[in-house]
Amino acid sequence: MKVLFTYTPRVLVLASLFLSGCAAKNPEWLRSPSGAYCASGLSGSCLKALAANIYTDATAKQVAAQAASAAKLSGTATKVAQVASASPGAGSEAVKGGEGAVSNGTGGEGAESVSDKPAVEKVVDASAVEPAKDADGSNFTTAAAKFDGSIPKLVFGIAAIGATAASADGYTPTDKAIQSKEAGAILNVGSGPVSHAQVAQAGKISDKELRADALSGLISLHARSMSEDQINTVLNELYSLDKAKYANALIVKLPGLLKSGDLERASALRGVLLASKSETDRPFSMLAFVASCYTMAGMKQDAGAIVQDFLEDGGELSIDDQKLITLAISVSNGSYPMMQEFYDFKSDEARLSAYLTIAVIARQLDNLKVAHRAVADAVKFIQKAAVKVDREKALSQILAVSPGII
Repeated sequence: MKVLFTYTPRVLVLASLFLSGCAAKNPEWLRSPSGAYCASGLSGSCLKALAANIYTDATAKQVAAQAASAAKLSGTATKVAQVASASPGAGSEAVKGGEGAVSNGTGGEGAESVSDKPAVEKVVDASAVEPAKDADGSNFTTAAAKFDGSIPKLVFGIAAIGATAASADGYTPTDKAIQSKEAGAILNVGSGPVSHAQVAQAGKISDKELRADALSGLISLHARSMSEDQINTVLNELYSLDKAKYANALIVKLPGLLKSGDLERASALRGVLLASKSETDRPFSMLAFVASCYTMAGMKQDAGAIVQDFLEDGGELSIDDQKLITLAISVSNGSYPMMQEFYDFKSDEARLSAYLTIAVIARQLDNLKVAHRAVADAVKFIQKAAVKVDREKALSQILAVSPGII
């Protein structure tokens, strides 16, 4: 069944009255949980401290996973050697024959029987031995790769905000992690404009994925301090590297065009965005993002028309898409969404993405108060014990949008 989403004044008024009627002050223990980083307010220092803590924990897990994997592999090798040594070889004792034993033709019944065929040493295939498992049944080598896979992204974000973090004892960073740190540092431009040297440095990163991340980050975080030539250079490079990241870079230009009143270019960009292929792991559709941009820019009627045209053409908005646009309506009405409005997303990953999407749009519209609040809520959210997210990955996503907000 298709769920229609409209922006009629009546709906907005009723929604506003409903939300105002159930508003209540949250208790202090819920608003500022003790022991959490940035519980009393988001700042650069507390975010850097959280990043350092999670990074140290991630590297400690990596060290433990590698040590356990090495120990299990050593035990597997020992098992293989023991099985092989227990197998009959060329120097084995002769098997005494009994009744029905195979004889070499010189003995009688009950005589010692020695086969004139050469003994074949049994070869044990190490791959046939069951792989080492950890407590939850997963492979230790896979676990090591998982933790290492989250570290480069985390290092990238830590470097982007200019933080430093100590590794756990025994941890040796991979080449990917080292390169990620160098790439992330390019995004730490402070309040100054992006230089041509920084754009050139990002374009020279050898790893294609890291190069795309750095170039996309420059556009996403610092487009307002870049010249048109710099932006076009970065976009052209991104287009050849990664079409999805190219679309992501284009996304952040839309709020700025709407804010400046450049509606013609905004309309053209909107068409490109809606025609682009969405990433499969994106929790919200491109339409939901576009509609949220128009809504938060104060153009709710335009947003409603865009959505209606899409629905009439056979498109659909998911429940999470509609919830994201509802959050954008709250911001457009001059109030930050209530905590309860974030509760009903289908997953914790989608809820985290909602915080960050609101932050990204608000930042591009120069609504730093809302952007700061959304990032602060995201930071507190990922620290809750009941939240089911990969915390290293989640923090990496937060760090990726934080420069310029904190």
